Amino acid sequence: MLSVSGNLAQIWKIIPLVTIIVLIFSLIESLTILPAHLAHISLDKKSKFSWIDRFGKRWELFQDKVKNGLNSFVQNRYKPFLMQSIKYYKVTLASSVALFVLTIGLLAGGWMKFVFFPALEADLVNATVVFPEGSPISQSQ
Repeated sequence: MLSVSGNLAQIWKIIPLVTIIVLIFSLIESLTILPAHLAHISLDKKSKFSWIDRFGKRWELFQDKVKNGLNSFVQNRYKPFLMQSIKYYKVTLASSVALFVLTIGLLAGGWMKFVFFPALEADLVNATVVFPEGSPISQSQ
């Protein structure tokens, strides 16, 4: 996708660039941060530096608060909602189908516009917009 040329190149280059960046950060995380997390399992070891231990304890408290908050959300909000959705699966299915039909109706009825490739071509290097030949001035305004 990086080797695509022409007008589509400006659109299609973004996907592999973002993917490459995400994979690089994932590699860095797996080689640096993950081993530190795995080494964190042995809590009986003390660091040579007291500030690392203090930071580690604060970080553990923060992680515990986040974990407890997520567990509370799952137990008090998500699980009951999920259980009701499973119990009344016909209502859940009908609601999903109705939402899908509503979305298609909005698109087909012209209430919501969708254009896969707009007629405008952006020149990202010079930050100018190029309109198709013969476009009226009122369109550019």
